[in-house]
Amino acid sequence: MDAEGKILIPARGRPQVSPPAMDSAQVPRCLLKCRRDGVLRKEDFGVSMDFVGVVCPREKIVEVLSLLQTAPSICNTLPRISCVVETAEKEKAILLAHTIRSPEEIPPDRKTRLDSLGLKTIQHTVTLGYKHWKFAEVVDAILPAGLKRIASFECAGRIAHLNLEREHLPFRHTIGKILLEKTPNIKTVLNKTAKIENKFRVLPMEILAGSNDTVVRAKENDCVFVFDYATVYWNSRLQREHYRLVSSFKPGEVVCDVFCGVGPFAIPAAKRGCTVYANDLNPHAYAALLENSRRNKVTANIHCYCLDGAEFIEKIDRLGKEEGFTVAHYVLNLPQSSCGFLGLFATPSQSTVHVYLFAGCVREAEEAVQTAIGREMGGKKTAHVRRVSPKTVMYCVSFQ
Repeated sequence: MDAEGKILIPARGRPQVSPPAMDSAQVPRCLLKCRRDGVLRKEDFGVSMDFVGVVCPREKIVEVLSLLQTAPSICNTLPRISCVVETAEKEKAILLAHTIRSPEEIPPDRKTRLDSLGLKTIQHTVTLGYKHWKFAEVVDAILPAGLKRIASFECAGRIAHLNLEREHLPFRHTIGKILLEKTPNIKTVLNKTAKIENKFRVLPMEILAGSNDTVVRAKENDCVFVFDYATVYWNSRLQREHYRLVSSFKPGEVVCDVFCGVGPFAIPAAKRGCTVYANDLNPHAYAALLENSRRNKVTANIHCYCLDGAEFIEKIDRLGKEEGFTVAHYVLNLPQSSCGFLGLFATPSQSTVHVYLFAGCVREAEEAVQTAIGREMGGKKTAHVRRVSPKTVMYCVSFQ
């Protein structure tokens, strides 16, 4: 979703959201009147703009638009201002580019054609207010000059999640209020307050605006997930990775998800027809996994556990020997510490292990995995998942 509320990835999930950069040539000068002290004064965003308009009968609008939009277009292209408007006399008028100040500035060839059609020109005033401006434009206008732009935010259900820089913190509640007002369907705005360092990967957060209710209902990859954002780990930016990996699983295969969270790998895999063994140490995630299994009608295909990762891997290994099944895929999505569990895969097998980790480059990621298992990797494949910082990338290294 961008700052206009547009979804950048299909609505199966809520991905990262990024406001577009402002084009100063297209932004009315009213934004420069803001005092840039971090205080929101909605009246500062009121502005009136004068346009030259071509009065046009309804039946000729398409023809005249085609004439005016022929390269180079001379129609209005400013955001939030419609090209076709209704005048005070209830007539339709096509607004020309705001750089055309008078009828005399219309290019001669277009002017001749308009005259031949018997069309008249008028002056038309458009008034904009606070409601017309996008989140990024408002925040950029009121924050002190020199501060880093707020480049992105993430959505999970009706929650918007910001990662504000230290320099933004004095203005965080104002930023949260603006985001709440400018983003459709968002009911809660929160900010990450520290790095995720607890064993359950729970986000340290502060609610900046809106409701204190942090229960989320998210859709991703044709599945519905319900969970409390304050007590479990969820990352909407991984939606495409969830889809990529699950798409590689074949119906009937056994999948073992060691750090499954609320089930973004496990639930779609079960829905695909795999037999899934899913585990998470966080009791809140485990409870959500059970509920999501029920909601998505996959309880027959999924077995849920709340164990330490190493204990879970050993348990499934014993269970496989007892019941005569082989795990086709192990998923280890705990990037900061997944490599610590790879010693359990030191012996080559028919299983494919998909381990997620952070590294500076592909070579560094593969070397870390190879060192952890103490042998050459068979069937090695490495996927770039996403960049988490200028020098750090999340990778998925798959091997047998």
